[in-house]
Amino acid sequence: MCTVSDKLRLCTCAAPNPENLKHYWVFYRRDKNKDLIIIGEPMLPVEMDAECQAADYETLHRLLNAGNPFDVALQPKRSDRLLLAFRFPEQSSPAYYGFRYDGHQWTRFDFDPFEWVRRHEEASFGKIIHALKG
Repeated sequence: MCTVSDKLRLCTCAAPNPENLKHYWVFYRRDKNKDLIIIGEPMLPVEMDAECQAADYETLHRLLNAGNPFDVALQPKRSDRLLLAFRFPEQSSPAYYGFRYDGHQWTRFDFDPFEWVRRHEEASFGKIIHALKG
């Protein structure tokens, strides 16, 4: 079942690479001096059920804006981004959930890997614990 937990925690860790973690998050900070152009085609994740994905986005939006699910104080700034990646048992590739900080709260912002690294730097990442329901 593709349902994220409403009790998840976003923890920093010493892993060398977030993609080595089962469920992970990546915080991207806007860099005004960066304008990287990448040529290629991203490998998109497996399609998810739209109803399930909408419910997951709603849960994640509420968690991110109702309190602090992080184990550190990130202090996001306008235009910073947050990627949450989950590996659901029924899918071969991770499901990605993207958010952008608008200066007051996190809002849904679809993940496009080329566009995200064009003007942003990976500032921190970590493991998502209590990631899935059940």
